[in-house]
Amino acid sequence: MFCPYCGKENADDARFCLQCGKELSTRNAEVHCPHCGKENVATAKFCYACGKNLMLLPDLGKMHIWLLIFLTVITFGLYNPIWFLIKRRGLNELQSSIKIGLVTPIFLIVIWSIQLLFQFTSGFAEGLGYIESAEVLNIIAGILSLIGEIILIVLNFRVRRIFIEHFNVYLRRDIKFSGIATFFFGIFYLQYKINRF
Repeated sequence: MFCPYCGKENADDARFCLQCGKELSTRNAEVHCPHCGKENVATAKFCYACGKNLMLLPDLGKMHIWLLIFLTVITFGLYNPIWFLIKRRGLNELQSSIKIGLVTPIFLIVIWSIQLLFQFTSGFAEGLGYIESAEVLNIIAGILSLIGEIILIVLNFRVRRIFIEHFNVYLRRDIKFSGIATFFFGIFYLQYKINRF
């Protein structure tokens, strides 16, 4: 019996998983068909009701990493939350309990935009000789930038968790998703993994 949470193979009579310690169901876990909504056994490759392939990946959109870096640089980092909005539909079609909503990426775009506005305004204020005003604007921009970075890291790890649940638990593949690379490289690492699926 495979654990429906972490994918570890356990003895058929096991009540708890050897890997994650969660209680194992005595019946097979069920998977909802993304096409018709019917429940199928976890090991099914095709839906019994509509016949559609349960193993197909949604279009997550492959993109050259250099193009992603270029878009991030020319938008002063604003492309990071836009990437989540673009990938949102495909990510939410993967078999995972975690979904990417609209609110968080849009909130991040607003935070990032206000932060950029404060940074540019600070530069103009300093150029006009308003040093104290420029310093205040820089502090506010720094705080907004910190908030934005924290939200961005959380979103990156949500996508990583979606990948782990879909590929390693649902499809029972053994694909490594580095937490360190997710933390330091964010959407660049996630896009790299998408390009390799």
